[in-house]
Amino acid sequence: MNKKHNIYIGLGTNLGNLEENLNKAIDLIQIKYKIKSKSNLYYSEPLGFKSTNHFLNSVICIESTDHVESIFSFLKDIENQMGRIKTKNEGYEDRVIDLDILFYDDLIFSNEMITIPHKEIINRRFVLEPMNEIASHFIHPVLNRTIFSLLDVCKDITTLKQKNYNL
Repeated sequence: MNKKHNIYIGLGTNLGNLEENLNKAIDLIQIKYKIKSKSNLYYSEPLGFKSTNHFLNSVICIESTDHVESIFSFLKDIENQMGRIKTKNEGYEDRVIDLDILFYDDLIFSNEMITIPHKEIINRRFVLEPMNEIASHFIHPVLNRTIFSLLDVCKDITTLKQKNYNL
């Protein structure tokens, strides 16, 4: 029997109906994977680029026996299916949906497409805050610190506003 892994996925959207985008992405993920936990939703300002559109973010934990590359490919297919179009080769831009694998158990993995754990986690309050909600004691396998302690020292001073709604 294959070992079941806990995979944390960050979800974000800032175009269209934000709640609907996150709900649709989660519905599509649930077709293939069991969702073990979901954070609340958080509004945040764009980070790393200028936009008048605020983001709505969340973090979920799924359970799977699939390899990280298979899950990554599945998530990119969902982004494409939902209409995400990358117009820039580099840098950030507005998006209908963004699905990032944050952690895959304590795996440390990197190839030309993906790095696990996600390399920007420590710089993103909009990831750490919802992740802290569902897995505050999870230990970052590279930094050997809990999510709670990473949130405590996060240099991102962006203000998040929690939406009083859980997916």
